[in-house]
Amino acid sequence: MSDADKETRPSLTVVAGPNGLPSLRLDTGGQVVLMDVAPALAAQLGTALLSASALYSQAAPPPAQGDVIVQSELPVTAWKSGTFDASGMPALVLGLLGGAELVLRLTPVDAAACGAALFNTTEGMKAEPGTPIS
Repeated sequence: MSDADKETRPSLTVVAGPNGLPSLRLDTGGQVVLMDVAPALAAQLGTALLSASALYSQAAPPPAQGDVIVQSELPVTAWKSGTFDASGMPALVLGLLGGAELVLRLTPVDAAACGAALFNTTEGMKAEPGTPIS
């Protein structure tokens, strides 16, 4: 790709906006548009974008044109756990279908409870087919 192509290629980024809110920054190559995004809308948009990434990265047919993408299951393709910053707090890193990576920092109590809950869920799945899961 030439430097000229890179300059005219549209980009969308999130920046710290001028009004104390995050802003979406759309650079069309000829114009830059900033749009403030409230934290709740940022969460909703982030979930929709992660879902779109996963939906369009799988072998299944994509949603129909015009369908609103809100939330879907996010298939995990990789994970690791440990402490990953100076806080020393437990963290879970999830690699998602589509290439996104989420770093979830937990309190020690929540990390233990989450691990136990996942363990209990999988223990129930090891039962013989047809065995009720309580």
